[in-house]
Amino acid sequence: MPNAEDDAYLEILYNISRELAGSLELQEVLSRVLTLSAKNLGAERASLIVLDPQKNVTDSVVLYHGEVGATDSQYITDLINTGLAGWVMRHQQAALLPNTHQDARWLDLTYEGKVIRDPKSALCVPVLHKERIIGMLTLVHAQINYFTTTHLQLLQAIADIAGIAIYNAQLYKDLEQNRNLYRGLFEGVADP
Repeated sequence: MPNAEDDAYLEILYNISRELAGSLELQEVLSRVLTLSAKNLGAERASLIVLDPQKNVTDSVVLYHGEVGATDSQYITDLINTGLAGWVMRHQQAALLPNTHQDARWLDLTYEGKVIRDPKSALCVPVLHKERIIGMLTLVHAQINYFTTTHLQLLQAIADIAGIAIYNAQLYKDLEQNRNLYRGLFEGVADP
């Protein structure tokens, strides 16, 4: 029999799916995924890295101090090569870090010229579409042992919904680019 907590999680997932279905603009979808995930799981920081089929980074966004923005491409490269998001990408498996200082997969981030080395709690899940990884979603909280396995399960469910929304937004973006390309090719052609 479902309990109140289950009902609350179902309501969160329902609301997130409605929010994500409302846009086909990729950057808006990525921003919504981050803000909704962080808000509903109590995270202070978040990041979302999007991959192409060859596992190259195509987009990335971060949430810090309530603001969504871009991040340094070198840092994203470092995350993929030696950080938690890269581990999740290679293993296609979620990770829960109760204390980031006790896990070698964690890479401290530089904000405003300073490296933040405080111990934290973190979650990172693969964003999948049809069993193919298309990204990694990471949440961070300043308190160690903040996130639980229940948080991890909820974030994975959010990432599963996000995978569909991101894939659809990527398709729409490709369609728009192709349409503009063809329009440009045929605008200069004389009409017989």
